[in-house]
Amino acid sequence: MTELGRILFADDEPSFLKSMSELLRCAGYACDCATDAFTALPLLRLKEYDLLISDINMPGNSELEFIREVSQIVPGLPIILMTGSPALDIIRQSLELPVVACLIKPFPFNELLWRVAPAVRYRQNFRLVHKIPQPRPKVELQEEINS
Repeated sequence: MTELGRILFADDEPSFLKSMSELLRCAGYACDCATDAFTALPLLRLKEYDLLISDINMPGNSELEFIREVSQIVPGLPIILMTGSPALDIIRQSLELPVVACLIKPFPFNELLWRVAPAVRYRQNFRLVHKIPQPRPKVELQEEINS
């Protein structure tokens, strides 16, 4: 089966992390897992991902510090946030970051999947656009240099 995209899934609840990442794999995505921000950051530096799905309330991300750092390390990486205890202030802060969705746990897997596909496509298109080579100088410029 062809891989639809690469996802990093970060959550400190082991059973939730395992079940959701396995469902994403069954849906055709490659999915790496991290149990906290300290584990996720090195993965983001080593591998190329199309999407980050992260819990808000996990070690290393209680005030969105992990999400802010991700924005600096991997520009253009879409992020889906999840939380079991929504705090309006934190959700409001997330709107200033490249967060494409904020889901309240528990949520149906289909709701997550519905948001994953466009986020992954966005990142893949972003990567393509930013790898387009710069236009070369026109021939007339070459002739001026030779004169």
